[in-house]
Amino acid sequence: LDGDPLHSGNILQVNLGESIQEVSLSLFTQGFSLAPTSSSASGKLRLISRFWSPFTLVEKCQVKAMENAESWAVFKLTIFRREGFDLSYYFACSGTDAKEERQTWVDTIATVVSDLTVSLFPSYSIVVQPIPGKEKTYSRIMAGYLLRGGSAEEVTLVYCELHAHIAGEAQLILYTDEWCEHEVLCIPLGPASSISTRKGTYCTVFGVDSHRFCCRTREERDLWLRAVSNVKVKLMFGAPDPTVSDLETFRASVGERLEAMPQASAREDTAGTSADSGCGGRAGVSGDCRPAEEDQHPRAAPMLEGVPRRPPQGPSGDAGGAIDPPEPSDDERDGVSVSPTAAVAIAEEIAASLEHLDSDVVCTPRKEICKAKA
Repeated sequence: LDGDPLHSGNILQVNLGESIQEVSLSLFTQGFSLAPTSSSASGKLRLISRFWSPFTLVEKCQVKAMENAESWAVFKLTIFRREGFDLSYYFACSGTDAKEERQTWVDTIATVVSDLTVSLFPSYSIVVQPIPGKEKTYSRIMAGYLLRGGSAEEVTLVYCELHAHIAGEAQLILYTDEWCEHEVLCIPLGPASSISTRKGTYCTVFGVDSHRFCCRTREERDLWLRAVSNVKVKLMFGAPDPTVSDLETFRASVGERLEAMPQASAREDTAGTSADSGCGGRAGVSGDCRPAEEDQHPRAAPMLEGVPRRPPQGPSGDAGGAIDPPEPSDDERDGVSVSPTAAVAIAEEIAASLEHLDSDVVCTPRKEICKAKA
């Protein structure tokens, strides 16, 4: 882990059913480290360093069955991995300022994980309208980028498209990008589909059956959850297939929520505005509003730099997959100068199209393109 820690200090690590030991916890832009302290049993503890994952949950925990429980403040850090292999760490602050100290740890973790998550997304907006000319997108309700969790530490950026229910089944289709040319996976949605999420101080993760996804912000997560859940409810109650008018109503409902959602680019706030700040009437990239004093936490730059996104290759048969530049429209032609050869060609086209008409227009391309008879 490079650089100076964003926040560090001694804290109690709770191993459920085993022990409570003091450790040194340091939070960095890239991850966090745990190290034994002089007062801890160094024979049982070793230095642990882990990179941050966007599939992270940080939540405050209540302590009930301990003496002086009011002087303890516990929080849990969970890193979601493949089902059954999640990593969980419990930490406790103690003393008269335990709750304030815990809040500092939790806020710093939430900010740095939010920065990481946002840096993994391209700049985009959730859309509701289908792609013109692509029939397979006509039943689209909403579409946008999500991170898909895989085995171990794998994370994949996919473009997800939620479809309305048809013939008793809906679909969540994953593509490589928003052009929807290459399908990665089709997840069927039915009345028994499991839709899940976790509540906490920070979490942008939700699940569909055994698949886990991470959204750019918590508001986007809530929107995806609401849309998928609404589709499931319709399937549970055997709703008839939607009409064209019904699809427009579904999309309009999503569109209304999108308009009410704080607008933020995936790479806007790297220069000083907190990811969790709602100051000035505008929320940051995480879409949450927090007290102004939380802006004191340093804002880390994105871990991944933006890269230019090229348009899809041309259809099969194009030389090198290249796309020919579009032909200028007639209006554009009128407003630009053209070479004499091009002028002749344009004039001949116009003359050919007017041959069968009774017209008072005569074309004299070498002097001027078109000139009306006096």
